[in-house]
Amino acid sequence: MISSKEELREKYIKLRAGISQKSRKSQDLLGVFKKSSLQNKFSNWLLYKSAGSEISVDRIADFLKEMNKNLFLPFIEELAVGKFDEYLRAVDKGHAVFFEPANAIKNHNVEVALIPALVFDLQGNRLGYGKLAWYDRFLQNTNIYKIGICFDEQLIDNLNPEKHDIPMDAIITDKKILYINKISS
Repeated sequence: MISSKEELREKYIKLRAGISQKSRKSQDLLGVFKKSSLQNKFSNWLLYKSAGSEISVDRIADFLKEMNKNLFLPFIEELAVGKFDEYLRAVDKGHAVFFEPANAIKNHNVEVALIPALVFDLQGNRLGYGKLAWYDRFLQNTNIYKIGICFDEQLIDNLNPEKHDIPMDAIITDKKILYINKISS
Protein backbone atom coordinates (compact mmCIF):
# COMPACT_ATOMS: atom_id res chain seq x y z
CA MET A 1 0.00 0.00 0.00
CA ILE A 2 1.23 3.47 -0.86
CA SER A 3 1.25 5.51 2.29
CA SER A 4 2.99 8.84 1.95
CA LYS A 5 1.96 11.78 -0.19
CA GLU A 6 5.41 11.83 -1.75
CA GLU A 7 5.03 8.19 -2.85
CA LEU A 8 1.59 8.99 -4.27
CA ARG A 9 2.98 12.02 -6.11
CA GLU A 10 5.78 9.96 -7.61
CA LYS A 11 3.36 7.24 -8.71
CA TYR A 12 0.87 9.63 -10.33
CA ILE A 13 3.50 11.81 -12.01
CA LYS A 14 4.69 8.64 -13.76
CA LEU A 15 1.15 7.44 -14.48
CA ARG A 16 0.08 10.78 -15.97
CA ALA A 17 3.23 11.02 -18.07
CA GLY A 18 2.49 7.57 -19.49
CA ILE A 19 -1.10 8.27 -20.54
CA SER A 20 -1.37 7.98 -24.30
CA GLN A 21 -3.61 9.90 -26.69
CA LYS A 22 -3.67 13.04 -24.54
CA SER A 23 -4.93 15.19 -27.43
CA ARG A 24 -7.91 12.91 -28.08
CA LYS A 25 -8.65 12.70 -24.36
CA SER A 26 -8.58 16.50 -24.11
CA GLN A 27 -11.16 16.57 -26.92
CA ASP A 28 -13.21 13.97 -25.01
CA LEU A 29 -12.97 16.22 -21.92
CA LEU A 30 -14.62 19.02 -23.91
CA GLY A 31 -17.42 16.66 -24.94
CA VAL A 32 -18.08 15.66 -21.33
CA PHE A 33 -17.93 19.31 -20.26
CA LYS A 34 -20.46 20.34 -22.92
CA LYS A 35 -22.92 17.70 -21.65
CA SER A 36 -22.99 19.44 -18.27
CA SER A 37 -24.92 22.63 -17.63
CA LEU A 38 -21.92 24.20 -15.92
CA GLN A 39 -21.15 26.60 -18.76
CA ASN A 40 -24.63 28.11 -18.38
CA LYS A 41 -24.39 28.66 -14.63
CA PHE A 42 -21.24 30.79 -14.38
CA SER A 43 -19.78 33.82 -16.16
CA ASN A 44 -16.35 34.19 -14.54
CA TRP A 45 -14.00 31.22 -14.86
CA LEU A 46 -10.55 30.52 -13.42
CA LEU A 47 -8.73 28.13 -15.76
CA TYR A 48 -5.10 27.03 -16.05
CA LYS A 49 -2.58 26.60 -18.83
CA SER A 50 -1.49 22.99 -18.85
CA ALA A 51 2.17 22.22 -18.31
CA GLY A 52 3.95 18.95 -18.82
CA SER A 53 1.54 16.03 -18.88
CA GLU A 54 -1.52 17.82 -17.41
CA ILE A 55 -4.77 17.43 -19.30
CA SER A 56 -5.32 20.48 -21.49
CA VAL A 57 -8.33 22.76 -20.97
CA ASP A 58 -7.52 24.87 -24.05
CA ARG A 59 -10.57 23.52 -25.91
CA ILE A 60 -12.80 24.31 -22.94
CA ALA A 61 -11.30 27.82 -22.89
CA ASP A 62 -12.10 28.30 -26.58
CA PHE A 63 -15.65 27.04 -26.01
CA LEU A 64 -16.16 29.39 -23.04
CA LYS A 65 -14.74 32.34 -25.03
CA GLU A 66 -17.31 31.63 -27.77
CA MET A 67 -19.96 31.92 -25.03
CA ASN A 68 -18.50 35.32 -24.00
CA LYS A 69 -17.40 34.10 -20.58
CA ASN A 70 -14.71 35.98 -18.63
CA LEU A 71 -11.60 33.84 -18.26
CA PHE A 72 -8.79 34.17 -15.73
CA LEU A 73 -5.57 32.36 -14.92
CA PRO A 74 -3.75 31.93 -11.59
CA PHE A 75 -1.11 34.53 -10.84
CA ILE A 76 1.36 32.24 -9.10
CA GLU A 77 3.57 34.93 -7.58
CA GLU A 78 0.64 36.23 -5.50
CA LEU A 79 -2.76 34.97 -4.44
CA ALA A 80 -4.36 36.72 -7.39
CA VAL A 81 -5.58 36.07 -10.92
CA GLY A 82 -4.96 37.68 -14.29
CA LYS A 83 -6.80 37.90 -17.57
CA PHE A 84 -6.63 34.73 -19.63
CA ASP A 85 -5.75 36.39 -22.92
CA GLU A 86 -2.87 38.46 -21.60
CA TYR A 87 0.71 37.71 -22.47
CA LEU A 88 1.77 34.66 -20.49
CA ARG A 89 5.12 34.30 -18.84
CA ALA A 90 6.67 31.09 -17.61
CA VAL A 91 7.36 30.91 -13.89
CA ASP A 92 9.83 28.18 -12.97
CA LYS A 93 9.33 26.95 -9.42
CA GLY A 94 11.95 24.19 -9.67
CA HIS A 95 9.51 21.28 -9.44
CA ALA A 96 7.24 22.64 -12.19
CA VAL A 97 6.81 25.48 -14.65
CA PHE A 98 3.60 27.51 -14.47
CA PHE A 99 2.24 29.98 -16.99
CA GLU A 100 0.74 33.14 -15.60
CA PRO A 101 -0.52 36.45 -16.95
CA ALA A 102 1.79 39.44 -16.85
CA ASN A 103 -0.48 41.45 -14.54
CA ALA A 104 -2.29 40.47 -11.36
CA ILE A 105 -5.88 41.36 -10.51
CA LYS A 106 -6.61 41.16 -6.81
CA ASN A 107 -10.24 42.25 -6.96
CA HIS A 108 -11.89 39.71 -9.21
CA ASN A 109 -15.26 38.04 -9.42
CA VAL A 110 -14.26 34.44 -10.16
CA GLU A 111 -17.25 32.16 -9.61
CA VAL A 112 -15.83 28.80 -10.68
CA ALA A 113 -12.37 27.28 -10.99
CA LEU A 114 -11.06 24.40 -13.11
CA ILE A 115 -8.27 22.86 -11.06
CA PRO A 116 -5.65 20.30 -12.12
CA ALA A 117 -4.03 17.71 -9.86
CA LEU A 118 -1.92 14.61 -9.94
CA VAL A 119 -4.81 12.58 -8.55
CA PHE A 120 -8.35 13.10 -7.18
CA ASP A 121 -10.47 10.81 -5.04
CA LEU A 122 -14.20 10.15 -5.24
CA GLN A 123 -14.85 12.55 -2.35
CA GLY A 124 -13.30 15.45 -4.27
CA ASN A 125 -9.96 15.53 -2.48
CA ARG A 126 -6.93 16.35 -4.61
CA LEU A 127 -3.23 15.77 -4.48
CA GLY A 128 -1.14 18.39 -6.27
CA TYR A 129 2.59 18.85 -6.42
CA GLY A 130 2.60 19.89 -2.76
CA LYS A 131 5.08 22.74 -3.07
CA LEU A 132 3.00 25.91 -3.42
CA ALA A 133 -0.49 24.95 -2.22
CA TRP A 134 -1.66 27.87 -4.39
CA TYR A 135 -5.16 26.54 -4.98
CA ASP A 136 -5.70 25.64 -1.31
CA ARG A 137 -4.58 29.11 -0.25
CA PHE A 138 -6.47 30.96 -3.02
CA LEU A 139 -9.75 29.08 -2.51
CA GLN A 140 -9.69 29.34 1.27
CA ASN A 141 -12.70 31.29 2.58
CA THR A 142 -14.34 31.68 -0.84
CA ASN A 143 -17.58 30.48 -2.38
CA ILE A 144 -15.91 29.61 -5.68
CA TYR A 145 -17.30 26.40 -7.18
CA LYS A 146 -14.32 24.05 -7.54
CA ILE A 147 -14.08 21.61 -10.45
CA GLY A 148 -11.23 19.14 -10.56
CA ILE A 149 -9.96 18.30 -14.04
CA CYS A 150 -8.06 15.12 -14.83
CA PHE A 151 -7.70 12.06 -17.00
CA ASP A 152 -9.99 9.24 -15.86
CA GLU A 153 -6.87 7.27 -14.86
CA GLN A 154 -6.15 9.92 -12.20
CA LEU A 155 -9.32 9.20 -10.22
CA ILE A 156 -8.95 6.86 -7.21
CA ASP A 157 -11.19 5.70 -4.38
CA ASN A 158 -9.65 7.52 -1.44
CA LEU A 159 -6.90 9.94 -0.46
CA ASN A 160 -6.18 10.90 3.10
CA PRO A 161 -6.73 14.66 3.03
CA GLU A 162 -5.13 16.99 5.53
CA LYS A 163 -6.98 19.72 7.40
CA HIS A 164 -5.83 22.48 5.01
CA ASP A 165 -6.82 20.56 1.85
CA ILE A 166 -9.85 22.03 0.07
CA PRO A 167 -12.06 19.45 -1.67
CA MET A 168 -13.61 19.89 -5.09
CA ASP A 169 -17.33 20.35 -5.68
CA ALA A 170 -17.17 18.32 -8.90
CA ILE A 171 -14.62 16.41 -10.97
CA ILE A 172 -14.62 16.18 -14.76
CA THR A 173 -12.56 13.54 -16.54
CA ASP A 174 -12.34 12.63 -20.19
CA LYS A 175 -15.07 10.04 -19.48
CA LYS A 176 -17.44 11.39 -16.83
CA ILE A 177 -18.57 14.07 -14.40
CA LEU A 178 -18.69 13.38 -10.69
CA TYR A 179 -20.80 15.89 -8.74
CA ILE A 180 -19.83 15.99 -5.07
CA ASN A 181 -21.66 19.19 -4.04
CA LYS A 182 -24.60 20.80 -5.75
CA ILE A 183 -24.20 24.22 -7.27
CA SER A 184 -25.59 26.98 -5.03
CA SER A 185 -28.26 29.10 -6.66
